[in-house]
Amino acid sequence: MTESLTVLTALLPLGVFIVYQTLTNGNVYTTEKVDIEYDYIIIGAGSAGSVIANRLSEDPSIRVLILEAGGKENVVSDIPLAAAMIQQTPLDWSYQTEPQKAAGFGLINRRVRWPRGKVLGGSSVLNYMLYVRGNRRDYDRWEREHGAYGWSWRDVFPYFLKAEDNRDPLIANNGFAIPQGTIRRGARCSTSKAYLRTSSGRSNLDVLIFAFVTKIIFDENPRARAITYDKFGVQHTVFARKEIILCAGTVNSPQLLMLSGIGPRKYLKKLGIPVLVNLPVGKNLQDHIYPGALSYVVDQPVTAFLPRAFTLPNIIRYFTKGEGPLTLFGAVEGLGFIKTKFANITDDYPDIEIHFLSGSVVADIGNSFRSNQGITDELWEKVYAPYLGQDTFSLFPVLLRPESRGFIKLRSSNPYDAPIIDPCYLTKEKDILTIVDAMKKCLALAQTLPFRRFGTRLIFDVFPGCETYKPWSDGYLACLARTLTYTIYHPVGTCKMGDPRDPSTVVDPQLRVKGVAGLRVVDGSVMPTITSGNTNAPIIMIAEKAADMIRGINTVPLTH
Repeated sequence: MTESLTVLTALLPLGVFIVYQTLTNGNVYTTEKVDIEYDYIIIGAGSAGSVIANRLSEDPSIRVLILEAGGKENVVSDIPLAAAMIQQTPLDWSYQTEPQKAAGFGLINRRVRWPRGKVLGGSSVLNYMLYVRGNRRDYDRWEREHGAYGWSWRDVFPYFLKAEDNRDPLIANNGFAIPQGTIRRGARCSTSKAYLRTSSGRSNLDVLIFAFVTKIIFDENPRARAITYDKFGVQHTVFARKEIILCAGTVNSPQLLMLSGIGPRKYLKKLGIPVLVNLPVGKNLQDHIYPGALSYVVDQPVTAFLPRAFTLPNIIRYFTKGEGPLTLFGAVEGLGFIKTKFANITDDYPDIEIHFLSGSVVADIGNSFRSNQGITDELWEKVYAPYLGQDTFSLFPVLLRPESRGFIKLRSSNPYDAPIIDPCYLTKEKDILTIVDAMKKCLALAQTLPFRRFGTRLIFDVFPGCETYKPWSDGYLACLARTLTYTIYHPVGTCKMGDPRDPSTVVDPQLRVKGVAGLRVVDGSVMPTITSGNTNAPIIMIAEKAADMIRGINTVPLTH
């Protein structure tokens, strides 16, 4: 009896917190009653859409509707260390790529799992919360090489500052560093929390969840005038007086444009979709990938071994104080930006970002990570199963500026069919050469004294399919990279921004869709080229800047 009372007493703070969260986690006020017309309609309440909704609704004279296909966040999605556990749940679109020709050989059917947020806050609810602005050269290239005028570093820097509430005492750290992240008081801080919670109570903003937009409707001009959406099997139509703003992300934004008649003419006609504007929608797909083969065993209990992290004392400590191992960014505890031999040695433009994780695919004893990554049974049993229950860490070298380009296409004219996603990973030779050189640097890093003092040993069993290569030769490392090829969840580029005269662009530098009026795209799909770092921070910046464009506000660029 005494023992039971002790447990109940320990659980009391947790229970109080869960009740509180149940009552207030919704502090994004949603609506069931929608008007027939609004000034602005925002499609997608993710990393970008939440920002746009907040900023536009600051003007009480305009009315804004934002629609989200998913629902709300929950207590589990708030826990930073639980990031991987949210994948393949109702909060995730649970996409998969097409079978890869040059990558993913150790994955089921050679398909790479592509989690995307289907929830208020979008992928900022599923991601690993890392906040990285990218390199200033990324934005200068957007303007110089792609005609994205007004998007140089000098132009975008103020919008990073506008979005930030940085409380890191080591704010100036760079190179190899402890990562910064989108957390608040130890818990995940999605864009839903940061932007929608503070604005959804406004009388001029309606937030509609479980609303799946199926089409954008144009008048004869052609101007975007309305959208149709499905809510629990019932179709609805709502009109926009000023603009429709598409913030559905790199997968769903091009999908909806093509369903609405904006896309490659030949392809849309083949599907029986009337063509409104012939544009290269869905092309220019880019993503950050890494080889997942460099994991290590250590002989001390110093890693984020999940059975040891998710204990009652740690859970109570997290919920009551916002401290402890559950606050780790999905176990990412270090970042390093480095140059391979293929980078320009005279310029400050690293081409690899090393993610140091105090864990590996076996850190949860095979409960989530194995399924999330789609590892084949053969590879799991031969390479990883012997290490279950041991302390591990990983070094993941992320290819920052891949040359490989993929595409997104419609599978059919049915909006409920998941689109075809083919990133064409590692189809350009330079990509695999760069990754191999980066793997060598990671192998050397793990042999340094700070790692060796923990008894670091590489998880090494010859990977299935790589038996013909000499271990640790360039050919063997390339085989490892092509066997365990993972996304780090940064797809961009499918509605490319740039000079409107450029036939490869979909939107102009004001993010307006070419060939029509009253329609913009505001999300990661507009990036001409991927930024040199995790993409959530730049997407938030894009939304902040777009909001000022829409409102006609000119911000004086800062010099930095």
